[in-house]
Amino acid sequence: MGAGNGKRSIVVDEHSDAWLTPASITVLEGLPRQPIPVKIKVLHIITRFAGGSGGNTLLSAIGMDPERFETWIVGGEGSELWRRAAELGVVRQEAAGELALRGRE
Repeated sequence: MGAGNGKRSIVVDEHSDAWLTPASITVLEGLPRQPIPVKIKVLHIITRFAGGSGGNTLLSAIGMDPERFETWIVGGEGSELWRRAAELGVVRQEAAGELALRGRE
């Protein structure tokens, strides 16, 4: 310890890894409580949920950490991928026909 100040003193020479060690330690007492983590909502939009692009969208959705993310897929008619998404717990909304997305006007 240093001269009674509650912080560690570290002597570092050019051949030492001691600089990787923090010079002071913060005590968690007295700090505000950490906020409760909220799941991040991720929305995948696809015009037709089928084929390679549909499969890629499904893999992206199910590959996200369910502890951190709530994953949604919105898209037009597709294949059995809608059933597979339901089985895998992905929140989904199927539109009738192909989903039409408008560009900037």
